[in-house]
Amino acid sequence: MAGRLHEGIALLGTKGFVIGSIAGIGAILTLFRRWREAVLLWLILIPEGFLQLLKAVIDRPRPTEELVRVLDPSAIGSFPSGHTYHAMLLLGLLLLFSATGIRNRWLRNGVMAIFSSLILFTAVSRLYLGAHWPSDIIGSDLVAIHTLFVLYSMYRMMGGHLSAPERRALS
Repeated sequence: MAGRLHEGIALLGTKGFVIGSIAGIGAILTLFRRWREAVLLWLILIPEGFLQLLKAVIDRPRPTEELVRVLDPSAIGSFPSGHTYHAMLLLGLLLLFSATGIRNRWLRNGVMAIFSSLILFTAVSRLYLGAHWPSDIIGSDLVAIHTLFVLYSMYRMMGGHLSAPERRALS
């Protein structure tokens, strides 16, 4: 049962899902005239591409059957974890937008809990499936956090800001 859950979570990091999620969420933001946020989201594709290049250059071997139980074999390098990077980058950006863009406290907290859980579950699933070393996950998260900082800086330069949601005054 746990294996199926982790395999399902792993689908969230496939190339098709990565591109589709970025394009789809970007389109939704565009429909709501959140131009800066949509552009920022689409810009994720650039570092996602660089990460794949970095992965090919480093070409670190993945865990083997001799060391761990491998449920998700892959032919490409292990470091950094693309699944973990994508989850941290996309969901981290959506966390920032949710923290400041959803006014209803219960909805905001629920959405943020779901996004945070998906980030954590993605990292854990890559380890559970034997697809990555712990250092692959940690390295991906560190690179993603720095990428988020750069993207947020670009967002600020575009005139965007992440301000706290409006609070209703108690009467």
